[in-house]
Amino acid sequence: MKIKSFIFAASGFSLFSPHLVEAALVVGTSPVTLNFNNLNTNFGGSYSATGGTTTFPVNTTTGTAPIAIYSGANGVEFFVSTNDFNPGGVYSNTGTYSNSNSIRALQTASTTDFAIGVKDSANRSFVMPVRNGTGVTIPTWKVDYFVEQYSKGASATIISFSYSLDSGVTYITTGLTGGANVVANTTAPIDVNLSSVISTSRTATITASVVNGSEIWFRWLYDHQTGTSMHMGLDDITVAAIPEPNAAALLGVLGMFGILRRRR
Repeated sequence: MKIKSFIFAASGFSLFSPHLVEAALVVGTSPVTLNFNNLNTNFGGSYSATGGTTTFPVNTTTGTAPIAIYSGANGVEFFVSTNDFNPGGVYSNTGTYSNSNSIRALQTASTTDFAIGVKDSANRSFVMPVRNGTGVTIPTWKVDYFVEQYSKGASATIISFSYSLDSGVTYITTGLTGGANVVANTTAPIDVNLSSVISTSRTATITASVVNGSEIWFRWLYDHQTGTSMHMGLDDITVAAIPEPNAAALLGVLGMFGILRRRR
């Protein structure tokens, strides 16, 4: 089975095989947040089935947004179809309900608040590669995020969280605290937009040692169940690297040393 995937970058996004990823969110000593608020009606365009790039206005508080979306539970092979973005564009719960399956920019009543999401009758995986850029080995990671629901369907779709230490080959929950599953609201009526977006906050703490320069991948699985699907997405993802206490002290000393050198 072919796997459909894409990854966002600062000035656009490029298509990739999950085992050839070069773009990753680099997390240093300060937390990094992705808010997707520059997604707009240009969400769409021309996509290559064999790889390439396309212009796409994506931005976050860090200027880069490495999020991939795969078909299925894992990204094993690599294929992209324009159908994944048809009709694409921005979808708002305040507009006309659409039953079309598509990757979308999701918008609340606010004209400046966006999320990245999808409506699909199959499983999807949102994947974020994160590179340790702290200078030391990191034993613990903290991920805060919001799961948002914009419409209702019959499928009690589940958004689950896991991580990978082998570049997306295997996803696990060993050492994971928090990040509980979010189950979609399916109360009647269904196949309609929600009058208010349902936003559910989650915090996941991962005990997993990652040496400096190596990566940990985070995955949110859009697990479709029986019945019509709904528009769901992710927003305001914050990743923090938590060093060992002695390493944190060392980083603080090195930071102060840098300040003193600049003052001389």
